[in-house]
Amino acid sequence: QKSHSSGAVAVFLKIQHAAELARREAANGIQAFSFFPGFTRTPLTEKLNFTEMCAHMTQRPCPYTADQAVSVALFVALHTARSGGCFSRALGCKEQEVGMNG
Repeated sequence: QKSHSSGAVAVFLKIQHAAELARREAANGIQAFSFFPGFTRTPLTEKLNFTEMCAHMTQRPCPYTADQAVSVALFVALHTARSGGCFSRALGCKEQEVGMNG
């Protein structure tokens, strides 16, 4: 049986929560989204070894600045986006297809 990190489970739950909230509240005109700013330099991550961590990441630049990371939230807020969708800064703020792996 496969073991999943608590971070992966948290991401899955965040995506599912937004999708379900969007479904339940659609009739009320409420939209919900999940979005991921990517690996970002913040006070919470300042002690991490970015050189080692970013060597294994496909996002560029790595890490993002806080201003670069917030762009995905602004994109969803200012553009027509599918309610319930999952959006990623690392994918150029495009909607990310969500699937189950395991």
